[in-house]
Amino acid sequence: GDTAFQSQQSYDLVHLFNLTLPQMTDVFAKKAVARNVPFVVTTLQEDFRHFYHKAVAAWSWFKEYVPAREDRRAALPPISDALKRAKPGELRTSPFAGAAANLLCACGETEARLLRSVFSHSRVSVTPFGSSIKDLPAPASLFEQAFGVYNFVLCVGRVEPRKNQLMLLLALQESDLPVVFVDGGFTYQPDYLDMCKAFARKGRTVFTGRLSDELLVSAYRACRLHCLPSWYELPGLVSLEAALYGCTVIASSWGCLPDYLPDGCVWFSPDDPAGIREAVLTGMGKPRDDRAAEQARSFTWDTFGDNMLRQYECAIQEHAGFSPSLIAEAERSAGIVDLPDFMARITMLVEKGRYGEALRIYDEQRKAIEDSAPELHAVDGLMERLRKGLRKCP
Repeated sequence: GDTAFQSQQSYDLVHLFNLTLPQMTDVFAKKAVARNVPFVVTTLQEDFRHFYHKAVAAWSWFKEYVPAREDRRAALPPISDALKRAKPGELRTSPFAGAAANLLCACGETEARLLRSVFSHSRVSVTPFGSSIKDLPAPASLFEQAFGVYNFVLCVGRVEPRKNQLMLLLALQESDLPVVFVDGGFTYQPDYLDMCKAFARKGRTVFTGRLSDELLVSAYRACRLHCLPSWYELPGLVSLEAALYGCTVIASSWGCLPDYLPDGCVWFSPDDPAGIREAVLTGMGKPRDDRAAEQARSFTWDTFGDNMLRQYECAIQEHAGFSPSLIAEAERSAGIVDLPDFMARITMLVEKGRYGEALRIYDEQRKAIEDSAPELHAVDGLMERLRKGLRKCP
């Protein structure tokens, strides 16, 4: 909100996150430009053109496939037909922030190439994310005994359409391999989680809910491999964690993970269930390969912080002031849509896991949001998914 910009003398630079949320990122960018304060953006720019409509088509197909009887399943066209009909999507981004930023910080070279092609300027820097693991005395047997599974495929991450877990289940539908989802006990899309739990397959499927640190570490040590079938990842930090724990990493090649772990992994396309199955079977028979772990060790949060500090210093030193025309454009619109302070507060509460408190504040201020910023209605859908998710949680 405006209070963050009351005193220009209180800070030297603004750091924004996520170009795919223009209703927030462009608003803050315009406030920074209107006050002639330099800003950088950690972009988190996924290439929606590449995957979004395929993800939607797949989800629609699974809604028919999962509840269908065997005779009805036989009448359904294969999922490949549904995906072939999906047209390229549109790029979702923040046009003002992307064009005006003193620096766009990409997490990998794949993302950086996309940013340079969209915004046509050289103010793009690759600032890789870090990863860390807990070195706890948690043997593989701890998880195996707790859940009664052995030699299993592990997938860590929130269950939702973008993570594409249904495609993994389809790929392994006729396999005896156990599949374990460490789902964290929360999802923004409980209907997708329900569909995954209802998916019938030959092998056992386990949903762990939220795990203790010890059980999570034990799960990584117990699994035969870790598979993340996401439609797109930047880069997919759980895959870096899996590599650090010594897991064989099987992952979607769509996104930035290949920039981090070019060697030692087995790749597949997330729209190809046969390719996913082949990659998993290859990974199951793959001897231990330490190359991915060695590469993952080079990406630390300390290194990320040092890189970010250098980027801050460069952005401040090189800032000669925004052009008068850009400032005028920002001033004309910065006051029209004012992101309320309580939205920043809600974001902070959600990040801290205080979901009930976030929903209470949101419900109290909903009318103010509608009156002051109609285009923020997209947030309402997110909060409703949060509400449904909380109802599902014990």
